[in-house]
Amino acid sequence: MMKAKDLAIRDNYVDLLKFLADHDEKVRVVVFENAPWNLKYIASKIQKDLVNSCVAKTIDAIISGMDDVSFYILVDESRDVSIREQMAGVSRYVNKRGQVIERFVCVQYVSDTTSSKLKEAIEQLISLTNLSMSRL
Repeated sequence: MMKAKDLAIRDNYVDLLKFLADHDEKVRVVVFENAPWNLKYIASKIQKDLVNSCVAKTIDAIISGMDDVSFYILVDESRDVSIREQMAGVSRYVNKRGQVIERFVCVQYVSDTTSSKLKEAIEQLISLTNLSMSRL
């Protein structure tokens, strides 16, 4: 049985897909008209895979836009609605034109908000995004 959160994500995803289909003929034809019933990309596993692919591409674009400059990671923690601790991460750097750029990078669940656990989460974030610790 699907959890309420999974149902909400599914509804949001299908609504977004419908919106795209209403505004893009190619999407409408492929997704709703010609796709076989088992290739509509609305199963929760497929949705998660697509979202994770988008996350990876977005983070890659953020990192490539940093042009090997030094950067900061701004971290804040809070609890979400389900009372789970989470950490939000933002990269901050100065580009070659002297502009300060901030990019939201992640929301990551953490088991605890002690400094050592947050440090572990930051190290994991840096590792997953292929950022250089020497530029931090």
